[in-house]
Amino acid sequence: TFAVRARDSAGNVDSTPASYSWTIDTIPPDTSLDIKPDNPSNDTNASFQFSSLDATATFECQLDGGGYSACMSPKTYTGLSEAGHTFDVYAVDPAGNVDLSPAGYTWTIDLTAPTITIFDPDTSPATSKTITASVSDGTLSMSNTTGTTCDGSLTFIPYASQTFTSEADNGIKVCYRAVDIVGNTRYNLSNAIAGIDTTPPDTHLDGKPADPTNSPNASFHFSSLDETAAFECQLDSGGYSTCTSPKDYTGLSDGGHTFAVRARDSAGNVDSTPA
Repeated sequence: TFAVRARDSAGNVDSTPASYSWTIDTIPPDTSLDIKPDNPSNDTNASFQFSSLDATATFECQLDGGGYSACMSPKTYTGLSEAGHTFDVYAVDPAGNVDLSPAGYTWTIDLTAPTITIFDPDTSPATSKTITASVSDGTLSMSNTTGTTCDGSLTFIPYASQTFTSEADNGIKVCYRAVDIVGNTRYNLSNAIAGIDTTPPDTHLDGKPADPTNSPNASFHFSSLDETAAFECQLDSGGYSTCTSPKDYTGLSDGGHTFAVRARDSAGNVDSTPA
């Protein structure tokens, strides 16, 4: 406080001096960032609430280094792009002191659903088919469906690779759902299962030697209704090996002999009752 009074030449003194009081403030205000968006987020809008212990302070804000300008709490931004963003705010007190360490926050807006990769089995014949899948990020779940529906109306369970072993499974499709940390969701439907074959082929013995016979040679003709089938033959329990029709044997010894042939289809099914 400064005071000044006048005194005249007769010694009279002003009993009401002029005075002025003022405050010297060199302490910058501190800035607190109280509420901010989640990180990451799939919301293109962001709202920030901030404060200072100096209730008289005003604020300056900037987004993504675009330059500071006067702002008030809350400060809201809308229609932000899918990318990383940074918000900064500092307090300024009435004396002009500026917080030299602005409160800042960096977050990412993610609007992209994760990618699902499905590894469908080929359609070649097999006794079983396994479908597997992977996800670029987030969690993967699945639901069986025999139709073409693949959306949130289904019930989903945690992902696991699936093996199908019944011919009735041909035509089944698997719906997969991926959800990332911010809730972006994607659905993908597998191709239909095809080519499961669990039915063994039947083997027919079409031509064989007479019984009894005085020939040391023998020729066997055989076939299967499965035109893709291959054959395995054995003579006198000597073990099966690949063969084709006709199968000829020469120089056989006197005595009883037994010939067996079985068909094996392209899926690997084997006739369990060899002809």
